[in-house]
Amino acid sequence: MRTALVIAAGVQSIEALGVSSIPPNARVESFVPFQLVLPYVDVFVTNGGFGGVHYALANGVPIVIGGATEDKPEVANRVVRAGVGINLKTNRPTAEQLRAAVKEVLGTAGYRQHARRLQTELAQHDAPTESAMLIEQLAATRQPVVTPVRAGHNASVETT
Repeated sequence: MRTALVIAAGVQSIEALGVSSIPPNARVESFVPFQLVLPYVDVFVTNGGFGGVHYALANGVPIVIGGATEDKPEVANRVVRAGVGINLKTNRPTAEQLRAAVKEVLGTAGYRQHARRLQTELAQHDAPTESAMLIEQLAATRQPVVTPVRAGHNASVETT
């Protein structure tokens, strides 16, 4: 299998990574705009940040997560529960853990199928409009919103 890697390292220079060499099939950058890259990848390996995970799912891309700080365990558990990826349950996965997880995701069609299902579901929402509607409803009723109204739908909204 031919593999190309794009690595968003989050550092100013490759030297800061402490890596002596980069393989010819890899490209290391301090920043990679997810919206430009994710439509072309087969699997997204991440530390489990919500933004990157959301971009991956919006593009129907299955996920491998190696992150165990902040909210990352919660995000990783949701990825597993949705069937869209694997949680490595560590901040510092080994090369073998990463290799095995990527092979598992690429070799099991269900991960991609579930990611594409969520892609379709996410595409049905207009998040800015729906968020504004929820804020307006909360401001008007001063009650928690239990069943939100989706943009373009005229339905009564339950509150507690």
